[in-house]
Amino acid sequence: MPEFVGNKTYDVAVIGGGIIGMATAMALVERNDISLIVLEAESTLAAHQTGHNSGVIHSGLYYKPGSLKAKLCAEGRDLMYQFCQQHDIPHDSCGKVVVALDDSELPALDELQRRGTANGLTDLRRLTIEEIREHEPNVSGIAGMFVRETGIADYKAVTRAYGNVIKEAGGEVRTDAKVTKVTRSSGEIVLDTTHVWLGTRSADRSLPRRVLQALTPRFHFGA
Repeated sequence: MPEFVGNKTYDVAVIGGGIIGMATAMALVERNDISLIVLEAESTLAAHQTGHNSGVIHSGLYYKPGSLKAKLCAEGRDLMYQFCQQHDIPHDSCGKVVVALDDSELPALDELQRRGTANGLTDLRRLTIEEIREHEPNVSGIAGMFVRETGIADYKAVTRAYGNVIKEAGGEVRTDAKVTKVTRSSGEIVLDTTHVWLGTRSADRSLPRRVLQALTPRFHFGA
């Protein structure tokens, strides 16, 4: 990666190129007239937790109806399927099977069906043990429920696609740029990295500091 020459100013710097950092950066750069840069310590995006999970797109089955978790899970599920389709990202609305192992778990299965229905899931189907085994022959239990809206996605690919959207919107994404030190001096914030030197300057224009701890009024690079 080439070194930067001279100074460049930024309104926002996001530290971390996992899916949370990249989604935050994408939302900021798409919804605001700002300059933005993402700094990722590793040589690739999604190198840690984002790239080492089960890849589930959660349906919203478990959350209390009417809660913010239930609302945001349903909205995020639909948006993730849409994003994957729009950007040709590998994904599968494969569904999942929830299993009651014995009679004591049947009330919990009933409650999950009630919650799922209240949360807007439209394809919940109760299964006998024979029907469960059509999905997974090695399952043991007495009853189950099929949840169609659950799926899987390649979240590394999702994160890379977020990076493409950020760059298309005018933002920058830099890997191999670990932030090693943050200092404040005379209205300036300086971020030392393993790759370049990053600083911030105060300005009239600012963004809400509560959006991200790495948010600052102005950023600039210096060689």
